[in-house]
Amino acid sequence: MRLMFTRGLAFDRAECIWPIQDRSPGLTFRDRNRQGAVHVGEQSASRLGGDDYQHLYSWSQILQLLDPASRHEFAVIEHPKAGAADDITFHPTSNASAPTLYYQIKWHRDYRYQYSFGSLVRIGSRTGSSLLQRLFTSWQQLRLGGPVEVWLVSNYAAAPSPDLGSYLTDKGWLKPALFTKGTRSLAGKGLQLWVRSLQTSDTELAAFCKDLRFELGYHGRRRLFEQFDDKMAHWRLITGDKARAQALNEIRQRIQEGGHAKRITRDDLVETIARLGLREDVSNPPEVRLVIHGWARQGYEGKPTAELDWTSFFDREHRRVASPEMWASTLLPQLRAARAHLERLPNGKYMDVRGKMPLTTALAVGFAFPVVAGFSLRAEQPSAGGTNLWRSDAPPSKKRFVVVQEHGELGQDIVIGLAVTGNGLQDMERLSSSLRANAFIYAEPDGGPGPTSVQSESDAVALAQGAKDVIRDARQKYAASRVHLVFFGPVSIALFLGQLLNAVGTIVTYERTAEGEYQQSVTLTSA
Repeated sequence: MRLMFTRGLAFDRAECIWPIQDRSPGLTFRDRNRQGAVHVGEQSASRLGGDDYQHLYSWSQILQLLDPASRHEFAVIEHPKAGAADDITFHPTSNASAPTLYYQIKWHRDYRYQYSFGSLVRIGSRTGSSLLQRLFTSWQQLRLGGPVEVWLVSNYAAAPSPDLGSYLTDKGWLKPALFTKGTRSLAGKGLQLWVRSLQTSDTELAAFCKDLRFELGYHGRRRLFEQFDDKMAHWRLITGDKARAQALNEIRQRIQEGGHAKRITRDDLVETIARLGLREDVSNPPEVRLVIHGWARQGYEGKPTAELDWTSFFDREHRRVASPEMWASTLLPQLRAARAHLERLPNGKYMDVRGKMPLTTALAVGFAFPVVAGFSLRAEQPSAGGTNLWRSDAPPSKKRFVVVQEHGELGQDIVIGLAVTGNGLQDMERLSSSLRANAFIYAEPDGGPGPTSVQSESDAVALAQGAKDVIRDARQKYAASRVHLVFFGPVSIALFLGQLLNAVGTIVTYERTAEGEYQQSVTLTSA
């Protein structure tokens, strides 16, 4: 065994300001509305229009639809029925329990003011209502359609302790401690001010606050541009002024066209990225290479950045693989160490993965470098015409898995068979019977399995995503806590599928033996 590392929008200033330095014990709604505002910082010389701010932020959030594991199916720009939280909305897939997200995005030319308990309920001279009132009214209507989160995003910061800022978590939630403060505290008086202003009860206010989120403090355009570039780079897209201009123009045109154009699915986004030429040049090879020797050692051109020699744990002649115990005690910790090393490198999130390895090992390698952590992989895929190099972040094709056999009942254990290059139904049914599983699901690509069922990296990415959907849907349908998975197909799809196995509970994988039976291999556990 060897483990080796080498270095390789609308502007309404009046409604959003409040004197944060005033801490007098009265804190009445009427008195606070009479107060002026306090400056808390110097105004940036950089100017950014409100619409530009809203559209750049919206584009940066829309990019989350590229994540195959996203629980949201589509976004809507300036949703006509979302009330005050209409700037960008995200709607869950039909089988997801995720809330619908509604965003109010506010930009202020002079960001020297802060959001406080009092400023959020200040009545605007032009609107006749406060910002919190409008969000609360929208929430009352939107929640009738199911779980929601209402977000306020702004370049205004939250007023510091003991005001609003001390009760926000890093993720923008209001801390539960806010509701335990006494009525004489600033927080307690602030909540009572909200109750009176919103004309609601303590109980309904608590429910509203549970669904309320804040993302505050985007001072000037620099931070917004940095966020835009970071999220574009995460998906291997071009960054900089040209990319921002194209994104802004795309959002503007969709709003101007209106109707269906304001609704964006993942497929729409992939097509838009291609049309605008936003994807990075994929001809440049990764600067980082991970080599894993499983069935046998093999040399590759160039020096690996990280190399794992596991040949002592695998027997290719008899198709024996490492035991679950060996995976847990040795191999998975080595993978985690390799990840920790690689992700510290400047370009460590995009890597070549090379090596002769079993399918279950490829699943484990992908699992160690997940999409949700920003990893993109390039893998060798042999074909009749030679060896291809396929990327995990390639745009997916329309290829999908189709469930062709399914039976069972609710229970802890289900067996899922995914056959891409050949028919494995009988073998997998025998495994299901021997495990006494509660349910059995067998799926094949649309068009049937076979050596030509995967024609491109786009097919591989699409089938990896489809396989994740089969696993997730079956687990929810049968209320299973453990999935016994058999995958029969190209190693690249196994690698890409492993990257997507988050939020699917415990996955027990199996490798086919030389005798045609199945042996237990690595167990992968996610939240």
